[in-house]
Amino acid sequence: ARRFLAFNAQSPSGHYKLDLGKPSDYAVAEQLLLLDRWECEIDESLKRPDTSQWGLRSHFRNLQHQGRQLQRVRMTEWRLPIFDTLDFDYVSGRRSVESSSDQALDDRAFKKILKNLRETEVEATAKIDVLRSVGHWFLLRSMQMRDLLGVCDSEAWRGDVVALFYFQIVDMQNEKVFRLRFGGTGELDKIRERLGWATSFPFIQPERASFRLDLQYYDCRLAMTFFIMLMNREGVTNVKHALLVDENGQDDPLMLGILRAWDAVEKLPMGGTFCATYVCAPEDRQLALRRSLYEKYGMWKMFPDAEVVWWAGVEETPPVVLSFMDWLAREFSEGKDTFSIFAHGDRVTLGNFEDTLREMKSDFCKGADGASRVLAVFRFLDASNKGGVTKSQWKILDQLRQDVELSMREFTVFLYHKFGPGATFLDKAWAGFEGLKDDEVPESSWRACVIDKWQYFGPAVGIHVLLDRTRSGSVSHQEFMRLNSFVEY
Repeated sequence: ARRFLAFNAQSPSGHYKLDLGKPSDYAVAEQLLLLDRWECEIDESLKRPDTSQWGLRSHFRNLQHQGRQLQRVRMTEWRLPIFDTLDFDYVSGRRSVESSSDQALDDRAFKKILKNLRETEVEATAKIDVLRSVGHWFLLRSMQMRDLLGVCDSEAWRGDVVALFYFQIVDMQNEKVFRLRFGGTGELDKIRERLGWATSFPFIQPERASFRLDLQYYDCRLAMTFFIMLMNREGVTNVKHALLVDENGQDDPLMLGILRAWDAVEKLPMGGTFCATYVCAPEDRQLALRRSLYEKYGMWKMFPDAEVVWWAGVEETPPVVLSFMDWLAREFSEGKDTFSIFAHGDRVTLGNFEDTLREMKSDFCKGADGASRVLAVFRFLDASNKGGVTKSQWKILDQLRQDVELSMREFTVFLYHKFGPGATFLDKAWAGFEGLKDDEVPESSWRACVIDKWQYFGPAVGIHVLLDRTRSGSVSHQEFMRLNSFVEY
């Protein structure tokens, strides 16, 4: 009867696997069917757009019975079986009624919750059950969601936490703060499939987000229309690595470009998979359009411009750019206007960039591959592909710097809880590395220990790049001990 006792109709979003032969599980399924009908009525009365998986308004997703997917089922007309397993995700249309970060759970209480989750030795399912029972009572900020994910030590647990609290976030305009912690593992795509691609679309900060949309599903086609609308208004060159795989598995690299007419669901193909990455220079952003989509399809409360925390992350940044940013942070104090040092007029050209680095005798541009490194950094910063980096584009380095510092602190906290307490926890962590070469940790050994063995959740490879200041491909003990500067007891 665990599922019945843990069920909370005020916080129903999550994954369910119910044995319909058990009365307690059957009762949970009945309650969710009733809740779905009620939420559908609310959606229609409020004239909300349909963002469901099959375009039938239902809040059920990924429905399976007896291990087989049930497609285009009208849940209002469906008769609930009395046998076998029913597997599905439920995504509520309920949203936080607040849009101010001041209404989120205070940091003191939140830290107590994190401490209890970290130290209580029970299964993750039990912790989720407890969180579900009280989840509707408190709201979270995006940064708190990021911290909460850091406590979860498995993919399943993180998926349940996001599903449970996603609609309790008061500053969804800043969701990139926690989204980036997933990196490129594919884990984020699985969560989007659970929540719905249209529902979880990064409306306000889609920069450098990657999309993999299965066009047999209505919500994926709807999400693709958002993508096309942004492209049409903000620039076709913002779309990178576009690919359409048809229903037969044949690749179409879209050499002639993405059709601008694909800005309506009924105009899109009904099958295949669309993949692409979106980038956009700050001056090209059409924030009014983004806000409109955010409010209409995301069904989120509007927010003041000042409450947007523009963010760039370690995981989405090429290693060469991380190395440049680290060099910049060492060379100049925080708050220094580095743009004016490199700029000629209102922008930084490639020539200015190269000349300034040479004049400064920067070690970043030395070596046989120095010129290619400089070019790679310039191309990354020149998001608009216009041959010059504006001041607003240069600010991505400041945004990246805040994520770097946060990621280093998070990794240090992780090591402290794994190898601490005590001041020697970094030495114990260093002793735990295997496969050292010349008393240094190459990237392969780092991956094997940090990701595979220790199960760290975060930009592990990016942290290795940042610690490797000599760009040798390995981290020495001295470089590793730099983490001491991020210790917070």
